[in-house]
Amino acid sequence: MLADDRITETQKENNEKEINYSLTKKGALQLENWIKQPITELAVSHDLFSLKLLKLPTPKRTMKP
Repeated sequence: MLADDRITETQKENNEKEINYSLTKKGALQLENWIKQPITELAVSHDLFSLKLLKLPTPKRTMKP
């Protein structure tokens, strides 16, 4: 994406480990066009952990007087 000029990279002088990425106008336009595309089919996930997590009962909260 850097090579395609869709994002820019900046580093702070006092922290070489921190890298910030920002969209360019070209990247923002491409992202906006991608978001506007209709979804023709939904992706199927075979992640059992997430499925089990969704099926966990929610704990009941009791109000204390």
